[in-house]
Amino acid sequence: MNKRHVFARRTATVTLVTAIASALAGAQTRIVPPDNSYTVAQDVEMGRRAAEEARRTFPLMRDDNVTSFVQDTGRRLASAIPPELRHPEFEYTFEVVNVKEINAFALPGGIVFVNRGTLEAVHDEGELAGVLAHEISHVALRHGTSQMSKAYVAKRGIDIFRTIFGRRDGDADSVAEALGGLGLNTLFLSFSREAETEADLVGARMLAERGYDPIEMSRFFDTLRRVETNRIPEFFSDHPDTGNRAQAVADARATLPVSPTPITVTDGFWSMKKAFRLMPAAHSMRERRVGPDR
Repeated sequence: MNKRHVFARRTATVTLVTAIASALAGAQTRIVPPDNSYTVAQDVEMGRRAAEEARRTFPLMRDDNVTSFVQDTGRRLASAIPPELRHPEFEYTFEVVNVKEINAFALPGGIVFVNRGTLEAVHDEGELAGVLAHEISHVALRHGTSQMSKAYVAKRGIDIFRTIFGRRDGDADSVAEALGGLGLNTLFLSFSREAETEADLVGARMLAERGYDPIEMSRFFDTLRRVETNRIPEFFSDHPDTGNRAQAVADARATLPVSPTPITVTDGFWSMKKAFRLMPAAHSMRERRVGPDR
């Protein structure tokens, strides 16, 4: 075969691959963020204040083998957020809560917390990436403040942002109620089934973009059920299952350019697992002491 034929064949192959990728992209479900009464800047500020509250409440892990790996993995995934959902004002950061429950949550503006129990439960890096991609998607879709828009307009008819940030006289009690009395869970941590499905679908795109197999997100659901067989996992309490989340992820996967050799584990993943083996067992949230671990 002469050089001209070789070049023609390579050109045809590239064209075919490009056409397939374009067709797959066109087949992907486009997720439109829900209505939201707040600005992106307000997301950032509310998330920052809620994170301060979380850091005072939860024991945070300081082990570099764990935190660096989670940060690196999360930031790599965040760089794959679909262009239409990117907000330059959001800075994605990832912190590990040193408790044994399996859970994770994201705050507006890009601050993600993941429990040590989650990191210990995952079988491979793809499962962890699925958890992080899901939480990042909640932030990118601005589900937290969208939920606040609906809840507080319906329940109280007030501008909660103005209340939280002290723009009314004598509102210290209102601030405490908004961030403390009602709790982080009411504000940002528990989403509707529709929001969970949206985060799954956007997360699947991010996983494929960064070399992971989106089906790992579904496999994590199976891991949860195996690990916590005697009760409903906390993760499902905060992330309600529509009953077909696994199938929705599988359907989305069929429209994505999934790598034939997806990432399963890396040296960083094994270093994290080794670090856990050398640590004392994590306490439950009920047993935790207030304040970060040093």
